[in-house]
Amino acid sequence: MTVLVGLQRMMYSVDAGRCAPPFPTLSSVFEATIRTVPYLNEKVREDVLLLLDCLETGKTALCHGDFHPGNVMFDGNKHWIIDWGSASKGDPAADACMTYLYETRFGLPGRADEYLDMLCEGTGMIKGDVLSWLPVVAAYQLDINDAEDRKFIHTIIDSWHEGLCLGEQS
Repeated sequence: MTVLVGLQRMMYSVDAGRCAPPFPTLSSVFEATIRTVPYLNEKVREDVLLLLDCLETGKTALCHGDFHPGNVMFDGNKHWIIDWGSASKGDPAADACMTYLYETRFGLPGRADEYLDMLCEGTGMIKGDVLSWLPVVAAYQLDINDAEDRKFIHTIIDSWHEGLCLGEQS
């Protein structure tokens, strides 16, 4: 866990807005997928995209887009990050939320919260800022083939959307 957080801290210190060729924004990657994913009803899709607009920060940190333990290699001397096919520039909180969601689904119980606590302590990020991306990240992740994973992800989106709709009725 310490290695993962350390690698993310280094990654987020890189200003990908200065790279050539330019990286896409993480928000634009999210938006393109959320607009076309077939597993969202239109009202939820619209609400998630509105949330994405509110969360967009214009930050340009290097984001991996799929950072989890399986994308970190170790040769006995050093660690390195692989699978940069989803790399972009954006808000580190959004990228960290992707890791949090992965750990929530596939990690040991409590590991996702442990990860998030360590990352926030090491970077100065605020836990609530990371978690505010969860509905967007979850909707983005619905573009997967595994029905069980989609079911798990839908519980996150549905819980958020029910709370949103209850708040509108108040």
